[in-house]
Amino acid sequence: MIISHKLNEVLKVADTVTILRDGKSISTYDVKGDGLTEEMIIRDMVGRDLTQRFPLRRSSPGDTVMEVKNWTVYHPEYHGIKVVDDVSFYLRKGEILAFCGPMGAGRTELMMSIFGRSYGSRSTGELYVNGKPCVFKNTKAAFRSRLGYISEDRKSLGLVLIQDVKTNIAHAA
Repeated sequence: MIISHKLNEVLKVADTVTILRDGKSISTYDVKGDGLTEEMIIRDMVGRDLTQRFPLRRSSPGDTVMEVKNWTVYHPEYHGIKVVDDVSFYLRKGEILAFCGPMGAGRTELMMSIFGRSYGSRSTGELYVNGKPCVFKNTKAAFRSRLGYISEDRKSLGLVLIQDVKTNIAHAA
């Protein structure tokens, strides 16, 4: 048994597929016998046909809204160890930029260090937002500049579990 959102892999390895939505079993297919396709799975997952799986790009990306140059982050306890070494990237208006890699690759540490220097003993490099150099000394300064961070670990870093939903929703503000 596998549980996955990677539909192409599901179609390659599964003999039978059951689609769940809102905690209920919606459909079960014999992959080969029913000629199951990704589109059929998606339809059952979302409850309707999707005429476009991906939104149309209305225009080409615009101006650079964020740029990081030569960013290096040092371990919070072992100050001589680099966790992120000389990373540079830019983001243009209208783009979605993704950072991927296995655990320990430095992607979380990179993002947290940019967001108000909330990771590492120190960080070096340059950060530009809308062409202006920025140094965020803490997360509040980053947030005031309209930069946000959404943790990959919502339970331990994204929520205050002893607080109510209302407090958690407004927590970042």
